Amino acid sequence: MTLANPHAKCVIQIRSLPVSEPPRYTVGMFLILQILGREPSLRAIWGGAILLGLAGFFAARFWRWLVVPALALVAFAAWTHLGALLDPRVGPAIIEAAGEWYVAQAGAAVALAVILCVLGLVPKRTA
Repeated sequence: MTLANPHAKCVIQIRSLPVSEPPRYTVGMFLILQILGREPSLRAIWGGAILLGLAGFFAARFWRWLVVPALALVAFAAWTHLGALLDPRVGPAIIEAAGEWYVAQAGAAVALAVILCVLGLVPKRTA
């Protein structure tokens, strides 16, 4: 059966499967799509990394010891948002669906947050 809408730019084809033919979409594929939907977008990752990095930077500028809690917050945020990538069953599926570029940018965003926090420790220049 073919459904065609004269106003749409696509054609939908529906075919009935014989009873002996297994379904093409499995529960595992559905779960992978659900898990990928729970991963944060790159905009959210970069925004959170910049926000945490700048907060750590200014906190370390005023009180040097505040770099430790700031780095702990960065580590906690990285673990909660990107921890699924380390799961041996789910991680490869997310990497395959989102691409290696997603993982590289997520790692770069975490590195930026750490670098900003550590830059707050640099001594202030005196004129």
